[in-house]
Amino acid sequence: MKLQNLLQNIKRLLNEDKIPKEITDIIDGIYLDYNNAYRNCLSNISHLVEENPKLMEELSHITSYMSRDYEEDIECNREIEEIAYCSKKEKNYEDIQIVIRNLVAQRGDKNRADGESLRAIIDVDEIEEDEESKTIQRNVNNDVINTEFCREIKGSILSEIDSSRKILISKLFNISKQVDVTYVKDKFSNEVEIIKNSIQDKLFISVKESLNEHDIDIANKIYSLYIQYIKENENEVALSTREKFVRGLQFKVDEQKAVEEQIRLENNIKLKSLDEDVIK
Repeated sequence: MKLQNLLQNIKRLLNEDKIPKEITDIIDGIYLDYNNAYRNCLSNISHLVEENPKLMEELSHITSYMSRDYEEDIECNREIEEIAYCSKKEKNYEDIQIVIRNLVAQRGDKNRADGESLRAIIDVDEIEEDEESKTIQRNVNNDVINTEFCREIKGSILSEIDSSRKILISKLFNISKQVDVTYVKDKFSNEVEIIKNSIQDKLFISVKESLNEHDIDIANKIYSLYIQYIKENENEVALSTREKFVRGLQFKVDEQKAVEEQIRLENNIKLKSLDEDVIK
């Protein structure tokens, strides 16, 4: 296998990788909390204006708008998640291909330093493998890249939720001029603040933990591809070295036979010469 094939396999692995379900579940949970908060707000207001058909109709329009806005927010955030995750994968690949090239080069240097001995090529140092595995893991599970991803997701959700809250409060302005909805609006705003605080305090940590666990799994898969490449190429080198070794032995054997044959012929000539001298 060529090094370029190994890098292509790694890139394919990263391209096919999807955002961990644990992360989408965390984000979905946050949006569900917000969904409950704004719906409770509208439900509470409906109790205050239920005897006013005109205000009930206006509230119905607001409810429909907020429902559409909520779905659009989720869709928008999904796109941002995908873009952020694609960016993370691209940065991971940029780093890991450099790491892989360096590890392969170091392997080559080590084998040449060992004089291409048959044992050095066939035997794989377990300590070296462990260090290579950790090197790949460190570069895939990159704290800087993961932190940037988490910040983008957190910022997107906070922005969408805060924007939605402001829109709802704004649309309730006309109703609030006719009915006192201060308590309901304040209650809604407080619930949103709790959700935002949860995003600030827990979302980042939870997403980061899930991302770290997922990265370890991806790093292990990349390491498996790498070690498969190493085994295949070292076996090829070992076979080539063995062939050279065998050819060398055969040459020495043939050379030894030629020397022995030359000695035998020379001895025969000497013996024949002695026999002729005796006859004379």
